[in-house]
Amino acid sequence: MSAFSEYERKKIEKFRPLSYAYRKIGIAIGGLSLLTLLGFWATGQSASPVIKHLLKDILLFAMLLVSVAREKQENAVTRQARLKSYTFAFIAGIVYAIVQPYINYAVAYVTKPEEAAFSQISLFVVLWFMLFVQLATYQVFKRARKNGLEKAC
Repeated sequence: MSAFSEYERKKIEKFRPLSYAYRKIGIAIGGLSLLTLLGFWATGQSASPVIKHLLKDILLFAMLLVSVAREKQENAVTRQARLKSYTFAFIAGIVYAIVQPYINYAVAYVTKPEEAAFSQISLFVVLWFMLFVQLATYQVFKRARKNGLEKAC
């Protein structure tokens, strides 16, 4: 193995997820951001685009904190489940980003052909989708492990 490859391998092995406390911090920050966004929507109040964008970015950051935070009891199986959930989320996110604009266009064309226009999905939607899928599949893998379905994860 080359010196560079060895250095990179050691660097990757040194990476440690954040402590469990960051999971709680991420949930609190994400909850506040989401409630604020929903509050603007529910009350009909308008917020500046900068504020909305900032709240969405805070929500993504909070989801990332929850995603990379360790469990109370971290072990090899937990790390493997996390890795598999990241892999699944990455693949699902790419497929979603490629396919969803065509689905949106097809639905618009069927419902209102005169207004149908092709448009890309925003970066926020793709990142939110990937983080949501990662968090959801990780929870499914954890539950499967608790229920004795180790082969599922």
